[in-house]
This record gives sequence, structure tokens and C-alpha cells, in this order.
Amino acid sequence: EVISDIKDSIVEKLGWKAKISNIDSLDTMFGHAVLYEFDIQVENKIFPLRLAGDVNSWQFMEDILAPVLAPFPLAGPVELWIQDAHNMRLSVPHDVEAGVLKKVMLADGAVVTVKGAREVSLRQPLQLPLPLSSGSRLVALGAKLRQSSPLSLRIVGPNSLVSKLRVKRLAPGSVELVSWMWPIPSVNGSDPRLKGFEKLLEAILGPEAQKKGSFKLLKARAAAAKFIKVQFEIEKKLDDAWPEWRTKPSVTRLQFELTAKVEGKILPVNVQQIEPETFSSSGNISMSKTDIWYPPSSPLTL
Repeated sequence: EVISDIKDSIVEKLGWKAKISNIDSLDTMFGHAVLYEFDIQVENKIFPLRLAGDVNSWQFMEDILAPVLAPFPLAGPVELWIQDAHNMRLSVPHDVEAGVLKKVMLADGAVVTVKGAREVSLRQPLQLPLPLSSGSRLVALGAKLRQSSPLSLRIVGPNSLVSKLRVKRLAPGSVELVSWMWPIPSVNGSDPRLKGFEKLLEAILGPEAQKKGSFKLLKARAAAAKFIKVQFEIEKKLDDAWPEWRTKPSVTRLQFELTAKVEGKILPVNVQQIEPETFSSSGNISMSKTDIWYPPSSPLTL
């Protein structure tokens, strides 16, 4: 159904009528990637950013698992609001029974590793100061955020929080994790992905990046998503302009590959034409029309 929906746009680009002749559903591949969404407000303008990570590996359906984010560390001060995590466990040296966790407070310097989360997002807009510092700008912004009110994040579906921290029970379903001889994780300011995002942020801010003021981060979201990759063929009837020595085919077939995101329904992301496997031509060729090839002579030839 999805391929039928995009057939019209493919046919319009090719410029001739065609029909879908074959869908290779048996070799459909599945993979995971991370989607990033940001809404940045500069003065009265809002700039939406939508980015996607690469799918590292493609697998068959029987090998695929539910998409989750890779384990990631979070350092306080920050408050975490847990959603859809009834089976989540808190792995700490001193276990504290807090019931079904809905809120976790990370004290200044406390670090926790989140595992099995499907999504992490910003609960409230952030006011970020300008101008941007020289050097690693995002790291400098993070340092300024530590001096303001605690950051509030929503985490969907984590199965565990792992830390070496002391636990303080605040209320039913709410605990505070306090630093216990645990260093703050370092941030690699030379990471090419971080550098690329800094350049993108500079391009959005323009001259305002070097002026005193502020901008707002209205939305920030990272979510794991499932993708599929399926191949299909489009068939077109041919005319009579073919050599007489070859059996004349009646149709030609073009092979395409569809990449789509699975989110309740299948949403097409990319369609590209691919080269089919080629086989050596044999038969139906007159030997009188083939080229004669003489191998190089050898000094040992009699």
C-alpha cells in the first residue's frame, strides 16, 4: 500500500506510465536509528530542526528487537520524570524501596546511566544566554545551565537506572540521588557530531550569536525509531527498437529501494533507484557478429 502511494511520484519523475511488478517482501530488512527534533526561537522567529542518525545495521524481521536508545549518562542537577516504566528498577549500592518511580532528582555532581529508554525530551523551554563562548560552545552553555534552575527531562520507557550513589527517599514514587565519590562525566568537545551541531546553531543565530542577549530552546527530543528497507520493481512496456539477433523483450524493469519509518504506520523517508544484478549474456548471438580475439604469443609456443 505504501509503495502504491509513492508510485505516482516515481512515474511522474520518470515521465512514462508504469506499474509495480514485484515487491521483495521476503528480504525486507529492519534497522534502528535515533531521530532528533529541536525548535529554536530567536527573537520572534522559530526554527524547527529535524535530524536523523544513520542506521548502523540492517537485520531480518526475526532478529529485530524493539527500538531503544543506547545507554547514556546524565549528570545533576537535573530532575527526571519517568513515563511508561512500571517494570523499571533502580540499581544502586543501597537499595531503597520507593514504589513505582515517577520522579528522580539528581543532585549536583550525581551521575546516573539510563538504559532501555525509548525517548528523552525537554519538559520545559530553556532560556540560553548569548553571546556564544569561543571554543566548545555547547559545553560552555551546559556549564551555564548548571548554575541555573535544575533541568527537567522526560524519559519514556527506561528499564533501569544504574549509579553508584546514595539514595534519599523524598516521597512515594520519588527519590533523590546524591553524589557518593562519583566523578562528573567528561564531555568530548572535539566530537565531530558536536562540532557539526555547533556550526548549525551558529548558522541559525547569525550575527546574534556574538551579541549579548538570549535565545530559547522550545523543544528538544531524541527518540529511537524503527526503519524498514524493501526493494520493488517498476515495469514499462517497450517499443520495437531492439536488435534482430536478440530475443525481443516486451517490458523493461527498473529496480527501486524504499526506506521508511515505522511509527504506527509506515512513513516513506527515501526512495532511490538501484542497479539490478547483472548476468553475462549468452545465446541468441550469431558467432559471425562476435569479435575475434587473439591471445598474446608466448616464447614457449611451438
